[in-house]
Amino acid sequence: MTTVIIAILLAIAGNARAQVSLPGEVHPSLSFTADQVSLLQERITREPYATWWATILARAQEPPDPVTEERTKARYAKAAAFAWWMTGDSLYAHTSAGLLLDMKFPRDGGDLGEPHNEGEVVMQYAQAYDMLHPFLVGYPDSLSSVRDLLADEADRMFDGIVVEEFDLGFFGTLKIRLHETTDPRDLSITHLDNWHIRLYGGLGLAAYALADHAGSGGSDPQEWADRAHDLVTRSLAHVIDEEEGGYAESPFYQRYAADVYLPYAFALRSLSAIDLFSDPLLDRTHDWSVNIRLPNGRRPNTDDGHLDDTYGHYLAGVDADGAVHHWDWLNNENGPYVRGFNEPDAILFYDDTLPSQEPTRGPTIFMPAAGDAVFRTDWSTDATYLLLRGEHGRVREQGFGHEHADETSFILYAHGEMLAVDGGYINFTNHDKVNWGNAHSLIMIDGQGPPLDRISGAAVDGGEDAYIEQTLTHAAGDYAEVRAAYLDASLRRRVLFANREYFVIADEATSDHGRVYEWRLHGNGGGTSGGSYARDGSLGR
Repeated sequence: MTTVIIAILLAIAGNARAQVSLPGEVHPSLSFTADQVSLLQERITREPYATWWATILARAQEPPDPVTEERTKARYAKAAAFAWWMTGDSLYAHTSAGLLLDMKFPRDGGDLGEPHNEGEVVMQYAQAYDMLHPFLVGYPDSLSSVRDLLADEADRMFDGIVVEEFDLGFFGTLKIRLHETTDPRDLSITHLDNWHIRLYGGLGLAAYALADHAGSGGSDPQEWADRAHDLVTRSLAHVIDEEEGGYAESPFYQRYAADVYLPYAFALRSLSAIDLFSDPLLDRTHDWSVNIRLPNGRRPNTDDGHLDDTYGHYLAGVDADGAVHHWDWLNNENGPYVRGFNEPDAILFYDDTLPSQEPTRGPTIFMPAAGDAVFRTDWSTDATYLLLRGEHGRVREQGFGHEHADETSFILYAHGEMLAVDGGYINFTNHDKVNWGNAHSLIMIDGQGPPLDRISGAAVDGGEDAYIEQTLTHAAGDYAEVRAAYLDASLRRRVLFANREYFVIADEATSDHGRVYEWRLHGNGGGTSGGSYARDGSLGR
């Protein structure tokens, strides 16, 4: 017992040590500094910045009236504060200040949504305040109110957002806080995911914005900064394969986490000389995202994911492979991606004078540790592409509720469109319609696909481990196998990209007793696809 107590005390003491050097406040500093304003003012006179600036200016000029959602207040406050810096018009500063002062965080009865949304709202509020601080200096009461509002919310985040409560009767109520959540499959493991990355990235930005604040509720900015750095970096390590950078929850959730972790990483880099962009883990996951990109520039909708985009323009100037990320961002069928209400960040972080370069690796790339085998003819928009899935270990297990039972499945893209499709996500409320094995192109056994484990009705573990093996790249053709076992059967799918022109798929399935095997293919036909589909017995056309 004594040993256990000592171990706990040592852990607590270790967490108490400062991890982040928190500099004194200078405003603005989270995203840009005052000496960069002339550069930004020049940027907004030309494309692509001018289009983003027009969107920002329209929001600053006509915010919703009344503004009923707290998230909307933070978003429009940020737009108006940026407009003030670009134009010098105090009307925009007053607009931003009014929205910041009207903000109601949860302790005051406001609703910011679930913790993953709350982190982004706090990020935007902190960014807006950081930009507006020089204006608010002339209004001391308003300045103090805005700072105290943000500090109180930071203290709430530091205490831990309550995500579940249990009535223990005589013993009171047990509150489970986000940073204390355990993995129901193994209660000795803390469950970490995109919620933690987004929430604590927001807390980290609040800590920098309020570095000189005395604190609130018993916690202070140094503690906020340390908690943020610890949980953001631990959460990233929890969901990213350290060898090849696969992001367990899906490419979509990698981008979703990046909504907050990238602005937070920029602040860390400029204010504390902590460069997450040079961290091999983050570098690999950003490269993985490029490696799996579809020929149209979008990300595949595997696991709980939509067809989605990414922040190559943010990485162009800070990633070791920045030119490739720049090329990736520029070459998207929908045009360069900028998330709504992130237009100020695009102007701040994107430098259009930087080079762009098509990847020199591949084009076929096998990533067994990440669970992805990517076949492609080249990096062009006209490429033929097949993604074969074989996740195991971290990238499958830590997909957790977002993991699909999709081992050995594949998607196929050619001639500018999807041919063999993945069911994708829909949304979390409806993902049970598409996360089971039957919704993927794989081998069904006695009418069933790989298992989808549930606890209290919620999916927590998709499928069984699968392994990409026996890979070969050659001018005459590329080859890979994926091995899996489920429902008391062993399966091996072999894929040959013959002459990088035809795909030959051969499946081997064995069991110690008679089984009914079905080769399931989800093709892009019928419905609104523009094509047709009809089934005749075991045949489809």
